[in-house]
Amino acid sequence: AWTDHLPSFEVPLMREVEKLYQIIPEMEVLADENTVNEGINSLEKLIDEYQNWIKVQDLNFLDKNDNYQRTHQEAYDEHKERVSSTVSRIRSGIDYLRNDDDARKAFVLANRAIMKSQKDPTLDPTVAIPEFKWRPFQICFQLLNIRGLLDSDSSEKEIVDLAWFPTGGGKTEAYLGLIAISSFHRRISQNTINQEKAAPGIHSIMRYTLRLLTADQAGRLVRACGAMNLVADEEGIGQHEGFMPFRVGMWIGKDASPNDFFSKSDWSQQSSAQSIIDAAKGLEE
Repeated sequence: AWTDHLPSFEVPLMREVEKLYQIIPEMEVLADENTVNEGINSLEKLIDEYQNWIKVQDLNFLDKNDNYQRTHQEAYDEHKERVSSTVSRIRSGIDYLRNDDDARKAFVLANRAIMKSQKDPTLDPTVAIPEFKWRPFQICFQLLNIRGLLDSDSSEKEIVDLAWFPTGGGKTEAYLGLIAISSFHRRISQNTINQEKAAPGIHSIMRYTLRLLTADQAGRLVRACGAMNLVADEEGIGQHEGFMPFRVGMWIGKDASPNDFFSKSDWSQQSSAQSIIDAAKGLEE
């Protein structure tokens, strides 16, 4: 008998329910301060659908025989509690966007940057997605995390959310949206704007388990970062206003990327980003 020494399994492709997809506003709506409130209000329908789904699961569970219910009641209650908490946090994220001007502004700019990185007419046709808009899980993942990400007093900062989805499902764009929101918010909020000008830090760290995957994802990140700089310049929070450009650093091992900023061994490290850039300008190519 023959066996496969490398067994394989085909993971079924996951697609959003069309009814839910139709609820999601177009990117142009979310990327415009004049229409974003309309888009935020429409996202309430996602919560309604989520709660309806929970009710269906309740009925399905009650339809099971008594022995099944006794055996699984504890696990079912635990899972339902987690789902209910998720729904509550998504609703909290929507309310936060309604009530916090800085958060809503950062959300708008992030959507504009992601829109540019996905469907701008200047993009190469091989990477452009002209009809791009958020999938239900992508926008819900952002709403789920936005208060904990931006609100310094939020109790959600102790929570780590896992976006579990098959390859090709859109996880990257989901967290790129959050990265963009956080990055713009640091330049908008009065609590962080001066620090962002004087000594901007690292906003996000992305760690991949495979070098090939790192290289594959780099293109999406660079496009998003470039779009963020374009939007920042348009909105008066770019280089002309004293901010450093958004930048991407990548390390995938010393054989493929440098281990040092500079080749000169006598360079003493400085904490100021500008001092590093000034020093780099003085070095030969």
